[in-house]
Amino acid sequence: MEKKKRFKMPHAYVIIFIMTVITAILANIIPAGTFDRVEDASGNSVVVADSFHHVDKIGCSIFDMFKSFQIGFEDSAQIIFFIIFAYAFVYVNLKTQ
Repeated sequence: MEKKKRFKMPHAYVIIFIMTVITAILANIIPAGTFDRVEDASGNSVVVADSFHHVDKIGCSIFDMFKSFQIGFEDSAQIIFFIIFAYAFVYVNLKTQ
């Protein structure tokens, strides 16, 4: 009897790349649009019912898809380095006790 192969979870980078490709494809398929907004009495921005209208679609090219990784890392560099240094601080504290 042949043994069934078990599902092996792909690497996290593969999952992120697949999600990016799906998002880039959907950005070119789903129509772009927006709703009009007004401020209510308490100052909150509220969507006006039945005010949807289409806007020019920007889309996402293959080059934009790969460029988005770099832009994302640049925009979140402070958070990334904070997490790395916080982990290093905790690691050093645990190892020196």
